Amino acid sequence: MTLAKAAEGIGHYLEAAELWGLASVVGNKMPGKSIEDRESVVFAIEQQLAARDRWGYTFDTHYKSNKVFVESELARIKED
Repeated sequence: MTLAKAAEGIGHYLEAAELWGLASVVGNKMPGKSIEDRESVVFAIEQQLAARDRWGYTFDTHYKSNKVFVESELARIKED
């Protein structure tokens, strides 16, 4: 996450989006995730989406599916 924040800090939104995406994939593959782990994954995806918004790359299926995932995972976290 540190690298993604650094990339954002210098305006490299493509790289930031890719790094946030990598962080979310790694976090999501962890077995036995706690609520805090799941919230960290959601945070990483939200940051990826925000970087892609700033980059102007919001039209592909990954962007749309990540938005849906964030909404559904937040609802599931509230239920748990």
